[in-house]
Amino acid sequence: MTRLSPQLRSTAIISLIFALNAIAFAQFTFLPVVAYQSGGSGGGAIVAVDLNADGVVDLVVTDGPELIGVLQGKGDGTFRPPVSYSTNGIISTNIAVADVNADGKPDVLVSGIHINSNYVGAVEVFLGLGDGSFQSPVVYDSGGSSPYSVATGDFNGDGKLDIVVADCSPMTASPCGLFGVLLGNGDGTFEPVVTHNSGGFGAWALTVADLNNDQKADIVIANLCTNAICTNSSNGVIAVLLGKGDGTFKSPVTYDSGGRTLVPAIADVNGDGKSDILVVNGQGKQGLGVLLGNGDGSFRPVVTYDVGQKYVSSLAIADFDNDSKPDVAISVCNSGQYTCGANASVAVMRGNGDGTFQKPIIYSSGGWNAVGLAVADVNHDGLADIEVANCAPLGGSCDGTSPGAIGILVNNTASRTPTTTILESSTNPSSVGQSVTFTATVTSSAGPPPNGESITFYNGSSALGTGTLNSGLAFLSTSALAAGTHIITAKYPGDSNFAASDSSTLKQTVNSTTKSPTSTSLATSLNPSTYGQKVTFTAAVTNNGGSTPTGKVSFTWGTYTIGTATLNSSGVATLTKSNLNVQTFPLTAVYKGDTNNLGSTSAVLNQVVNQASSTATLTSSQNPSTAGQAVTFTAKITSSTVRPTGAVTFTAGNAVLGTVQLTNGKATLTTSSLSARSTVVKVVYTGNSDIKGSSASVTQVVQ
Repeated sequence: MTRLSPQLRSTAIISLIFALNAIAFAQFTFLPVVAYQSGGSGGGAIVAVDLNADGVVDLVVTDGPELIGVLQGKGDGTFRPPVSYSTNGIISTNIAVADVNADGKPDVLVSGIHINSNYVGAVEVFLGLGDGSFQSPVVYDSGGSSPYSVATGDFNGDGKLDIVVADCSPMTASPCGLFGVLLGNGDGTFEPVVTHNSGGFGAWALTVADLNNDQKADIVIANLCTNAICTNSSNGVIAVLLGKGDGTFKSPVTYDSGGRTLVPAIADVNGDGKSDILVVNGQGKQGLGVLLGNGDGSFRPVVTYDVGQKYVSSLAIADFDNDSKPDVAISVCNSGQYTCGANASVAVMRGNGDGTFQKPIIYSSGGWNAVGLAVADVNHDGLADIEVANCAPLGGSCDGTSPGAIGILVNNTASRTPTTTILESSTNPSSVGQSVTFTATVTSSAGPPPNGESITFYNGSSALGTGTLNSGLAFLSTSALAAGTHIITAKYPGDSNFAASDSSTLKQTVNSTTKSPTSTSLATSLNPSTYGQKVTFTAAVTNNGGSTPTGKVSFTWGTYTIGTATLNSSGVATLTKSNLNVQTFPLTAVYKGDTNNLGSTSAVLNQVVNQASSTATLTSSQNPSTAGQAVTFTAKITSSTVRPTGAVTFTAGNAVLGTVQLTNGKATLTTSSLSARSTVVKVVYTGNSDIKGSSASVTQVVQ
């Protein structure tokens, strides 16, 4: 059975309300910026991460020519004094944090340029000790002269993190375009760099994601220019390089970014489940560019947005107002490109959820020349805060004589989520003495309010009674309405997390009649039931001595009908279902009446449907096998009540062998890539909302 949730029923109405009355959303606001010294002579790139496994966000920042700074968080939005680490003669340009030696402790990667060398680029690896401190760095050649960005990903599918760096051609400071890949050994060391064409000139920044859902890491590179003549007025390009899964990449495919391309980011900004590219362009009215993805690694033409400032430098993506739609924060300047002064700021643009964005709201960055941005919840209130790296504090100078300044903008968005209440009637018009059930549905961007809260139903200004919320639904049945027109409303009082809301008025018309009143009861054969089991619902309609009720009974869930059945000669109707999805169904049986009998509605019966269990088995076609021999692994997923569907994932140790869709409950995968040793091959079925997951494994001996 295809089933819609109560929330989907009111999507169109809610969208219209939001479009006409945007104030219904909790507007995001940020407290005045609080600035911290970074420890060195100028903050640049910044990353927010828990370095010491205490559940609190810490900050890592490039901090002047030869330093990185670490500020450990206290968990309340404040930070301890910075601790600096020397980069040993490397002018740091950017940082990334990842666990490159698989010891469960975050490590720091720094891209930079050797001081007093003729443009020789480097990547430094600081292995973390797990307490917020690091070992002395190990330096690797970046493959070029000016590495401006560094990131990690598994590019050859061996389960070990590799390094990728945006760089320039060796021994030159002119605009250039390449990127280097350093394959990881899994222990924190890396193979020599291999360089590739970046698809443009002035390769400035990059990011890593799986853009076409083939389980292989792809790269997006922001190139400042399209040719070697790179000026401040040049337009750049975004280059997309799809990974082959063996450490190499397909030829770059380029897209116009709408400006001088600086920094890319990946997110699904229109809710279609496909990766989109966002990019900030260095100057002009095209400060933000959005390229919506097609899901196959290709992208639509860029749509640009005026950030309202002269220069932009970095961006971060987060849901700042908790409306389940991605928003964007951008570091900006009003004056010169390198002389922001007191005008350095952060522009926050609300996402509409369809890939478009609203006009920016501007906040102070707390320093001079805002550069790097990070987003994290630094005070554990469930809201995304902004961390911005400035090269100097307000009133300071970016010439190396002032310390860097880290600005913290704590999100102060109202914590109560707005709600919408919709009121519906089971029968309208109705007749005197006929039972009518009113249904109130309460929805919000954060889902329904908690079960057990009360809704009050009103007839004009008089309370008719209350109903108790269950999965966002509350009911009230009454047969006491007199003939005439009644103005019915439902009021949700709200709580500490959800704002109050009133329904629109519903005009209930009650006609006079001489028909016999009826009463309807509803029973179930099995409660709770398991997904896939047959459940029979029985409705019995009775009256006070008149003719036996005839006609049909509808079995409903709110305003949805799961089926109808005809009353037999005893006034009983039955309906059997075996495809009810997992959740609690507040079912009612609704009898519409006939020529001699009034209609009536049963009390609510909460039918609970639980998840079905599943069992996995895994077999090998040849065990032991020899190196290079093709071995077929067969997974079988079974359940006692239903045939499982979906995908299973095969792994060998930490490496993913592949993901295969189940066919008749089975999936097979053939591989000849297993090394000569004993390897635990595992299959995992994640299940879904209706079926629990399961897994199985086999030890494959390869001789």
